[in-house]
Amino acid sequence: MNYAFPPDTREIFKIIRQITEANPFSPERLRWHEQILRRPLDTEPLHLSNWQARQKINEATLRLLEDCLAEVREDIHRHADQISSEDQELYRIAVWFQTYHQALEGMDRYMARCEREPDQNPPVGEHLYDDFKAQLQTGLRLIPGNAPHESLLEMNESETAELFAFSFQLWRGFSGIIRRLIGRSAPAARLREEVWEAIFTRRLLWSFNYLKSRMANFSTLILGASGTGKDLVAEAIATAQFIPYDPRTDRFAINYTAANQVINLSALTPTLIESELFGHVKGAFTGATENRQGLLEKCSPYGALFLDEIGDLSEEIQVKLLRVLQSREFYPLGSRKPARFHGRILSATNRDIAALIQEGRMREDFLYRLGAVVIRVPTLSQRLRECPDEGAELLRAILLRVLGQVDETVYRELEERIRPWIKAGYPWPGNVREFEQCVRSMLVGSRYNPLVSPAGAGDALHQLFLRMEQSQAPIEEILAFYSHHVLNSCGNYQAAAERLGVDWRTVKKYVHQYEKLAHPG
Repeated sequence: MNYAFPPDTREIFKIIRQITEANPFSPERLRWHEQILRRPLDTEPLHLSNWQARQKINEATLRLLEDCLAEVREDIHRHADQISSEDQELYRIAVWFQTYHQALEGMDRYMARCEREPDQNPPVGEHLYDDFKAQLQTGLRLIPGNAPHESLLEMNESETAELFAFSFQLWRGFSGIIRRLIGRSAPAARLREEVWEAIFTRRLLWSFNYLKSRMANFSTLILGASGTGKDLVAEAIATAQFIPYDPRTDRFAINYTAANQVINLSALTPTLIESELFGHVKGAFTGATENRQGLLEKCSPYGALFLDEIGDLSEEIQVKLLRVLQSREFYPLGSRKPARFHGRILSATNRDIAALIQEGRMREDFLYRLGAVVIRVPTLSQRLRECPDEGAELLRAILLRVLGQVDETVYRELEERIRPWIKAGYPWPGNVREFEQCVRSMLVGSRYNPLVSPAGAGDALHQLFLRMEQSQAPIEEILAFYSHHVLNSCGNYQAAAERLGVDWRTVKKYVHQYEKLAHPG
């Protein structure tokens, strides 16, 4: 073995490997891009959620990589038997990186088709797989059928189809997270990182080699307050499971949009929950006139079952689900023959898990089986506290969903009307769900009236803000809160009076009024 890449080319291939391995929503990924491009990137915020910004970074990296591949391709083919296995792997990953990015537009169109035809399993079409294979063949030697290969520079048909399926999973995972989990704040960025790892683990290439078909063994528990978007997290994970591709039929095993099965446990009685989950056989109970599959049996091996509000589950059903999590077996009601569950379990609750355990309402063994992976979804107030501009991004996304488009005039008007709420620190107790309700109310009427008053130490201030927004706050009350604020800033009555241009006794009078308003009784 006496052929080696030029040092600069080898360094670029090594960085491409690091970029491929890294979580795309992590600052680490961007640092590797900076290293390969040899320039700092405008990464405000550092955890980019903007696909257009990412695309520019990827395009610059790809141009550099294409030059490197073109430079060594001829030598690779001529000296294949003289290249170390480490360099073969670096080159193979570089070829895949290039091939994957060139296939994204076609994959995007196929995803849109799947969404338009959720009840069908359409063929991939557009020669997408053939083009993917041909692009690989430019850099690697493709051998027929499942023939064994002599080096990493060769790839057979089944490996090519597997790499194509994994590439589609990558794009589904990435675009699903981008579309569902928006936001510029650090909490939103951390959430995207965690969801990516729940799908692909911390090490992408290791996941491809060993876990892509085994992630169903990693049940995921999603925690967070009501209205934070736990269902969107579950949907992003469920629809990004690995789905095999068959080149003979040009189809994936299932339409990925059918991968997510959902049951809201708080909306059903224990008897209905058991029937919905486990199914039943004819005659199992009065009214069971035929066999019926439950969600556990219906769930695809390439999908997930989302158990929403898992904290409301009775202990009896917890025990039965524990068996599913341990052995993947269950019994439909009235049946002595076990059935098998092949998918992944996702669950969510807004309850305090520790309190549920202490109160004896959730079994510890059940909890630990549910939470092989735990994801905590931040509240909207946490996100806006770190990044007030996140409200504008949420507003744009909600308008797109509600109106089907974003009219800039409407957007600017609503953004101006919502901005004071964010600046004043309104806590949004209903989280993103309440924010959307606020947008809908302002689209229809002139103001937003919260259905639930925020509680806590800042309640009086929040209530004052709401009355100000509705032009209903007395001037005396506003002066009381402002005088208290200036006193805290200046430290004493005399300095506060000088700042406000009034007598110190006036400041004291309004501060006393503030104490009565902020702490009634």
